Amino acid sequence: MTEGRRLDPAEATRWYLKAADQGETRAQTELAGMYETGFGVEQEDVEAARWYGKAGDRGDRSAQFVLGGIYEKGKGVPQDYAEAVRWYRLAADQGDADAQYNLGLMYAKGLRRLTAPSKLQRQTDLQRCC
Repeated sequence: MTEGRRLDPAEATRWYLKAADQGETRAQTELAGMYETGFGVEQEDVEAARWYGKAGDRGDRSAQFVLGGIYEKGKGVPQDYAEAVRWYRLAADQGDADAQYNLGLMYAKGLRRLTAPSKLQRQTDLQRCC
């Protein structure tokens, strides 16, 4: 902490929200990170994914990389490997080396087109077998 200054995550959140609501991608990404970690706000994966999505849609490569991981793990969103690949690819195409690596891993593991089964699909599969 710098002398004479104190952290104020609640105030930071207030200002990030103002900027994020106006489409400022850096603020959207920062806000997403706050929701992801619970810094200054209640930790909420769904809200983190929503804000990363807004920044990712606007071309923020770090948000796109994080979204790849979010969809790969199904954290706050349904697990969807195809969507993970899509986000990793967007970041990789902008030169993000970590996204390029993760994209390579997904292709090496054969996960590029798989999606987690939906609740309806799981119910249908259960009805068929039992």
